[in-house]
Amino acid sequence: AYTAADGTAQQETVTVNTGSSEAIGVDIEATWLATDRLRITGALNWLDHEYETAVLPDLRGTNSPIDLTQFDVPFSPEWKLALGVEYEHPLPGGQRLTFNVDANYQSEAETDVFNGPNTQMHSRTLLDLGMTYHGPGNRWSVSAYVANATNKVYRIAALPVAGLWNFTNYGPPRQYGLRLNMYFDEQ
Repeated sequence: AYTAADGTAQQETVTVNTGSSEAIGVDIEATWLATDRLRITGALNWLDHEYETAVLPDLRGTNSPIDLTQFDVPFSPEWKLALGVEYEHPLPGGQRLTFNVDANYQSEAETDVFNGPNTQMHSRTLLDLGMTYHGPGNRWSVSAYVANATNKVYRIAALPVAGLWNFTNYGPPRQYGLRLNMYFDEQ
C-alpha cells in the first residue's frame, strides 16, 4: 500500500528476487510397444522443491521482512503421473483407425507465495479420449476427441487480492472437438 500524490490510498504489486531455492527430482518416461498395433506410454515425475534462503523485503513499511522458508514453493507439485494407450486398427486400402486414451495425475501444490487458504492448485486426474481415421495413402486424417472427459473442476492458480477475495483460475472443462489434417508432399 502507498499514498498517491493526490492523497488517496493506493495499492501496487511489486516483483522482487527473494533468494534461492533448490529442486531435486526424478523424471522417468517409458514406452512399451506391446504389439505392432498397441503402444503404452507412461511417465512418473517426483519433485522436492524447497527454499534455501528466501526473505521477502519489507514492502509495507512495517520494518518486518518475511522469511519465506516457512512456506512451500508455489507451482511445485510433488507428484505427476501419466499413462497413455494407443491402439491402431488397420482397414482395407491402407486406411486405419487409431484409438487413444490418456490419463494424467498431478498432486496438490501451492499457487500463492504465502500458501493462503483456497489458493492451492487442486490435485486432479484428467482423462482424454481420441479416435483418428487415417485416409488412404496417409494423405489426410480426421480426429474426434474429448479432453477432460470426466469434466473435472480443478483450480490451477489463485491470487489473494488485498485480503478481500481470491482471483482464481480453473482448468478448462470438458471439451469436444474435430481436427482435420492434410499432408502435402514436398517437391
